[in-house]
Amino acid sequence: MVRKIDRQNIFEDDEDYIKFIKTIQKNKEKSEFELYGYYIMGNHIHLLLREGKESLLELFATEKEIAKKELKKHMNQINKR
Repeated sequence: MVRKIDRQNIFEDDEDYIKFIKTIQKNKEKSEFELYGYYIMGNHIHLLLREGKESLLELFATEKEIAKKELKKHMNQINKR
């Protein structure tokens, strides 16, 4: 589960949801994890998956800097609304 501090919204509109789903697809292809289900709400996400060729810790470690930049950019866009 992923949740933002103080249960604030992560997703504001359909474009935000679509961008997140595309990010999941990109990482799924890279690490070959099995995605069994997901539930995306405005303020948090549930993912049910099985690790693939990379552990999730390895995947997130390699993507950590990119993810930080993307999250910061996303949060800045939300804060400007």
